[in-house]
Amino acid sequence: MSFQKILIIRPRFLGDVVLATGLAGVIRRDQPGAQVWYLVEDGFAEVLQAHPGIAGGLAFQTRRK
Repeated sequence: MSFQKILIIRPRFLGDVVLATGLAGVIRRDQPGAQVWYLVEDGFAEVLQAHPGIAGGLAFQTRRK
């Protein structure tokens, strides 16, 4: 089965976002034509911009007390 786009949902904590970037390499190895996107909390998307295996980061705002 071949996928065109893959979304990894990693909304919490910056450290988790950074550790989850390793998935991009594994996915790209198995699905070389797929775009890998991440869904993260607002402010973390810019961390993903320079990663060569990630097409982009989608950010959403959270409300914290």
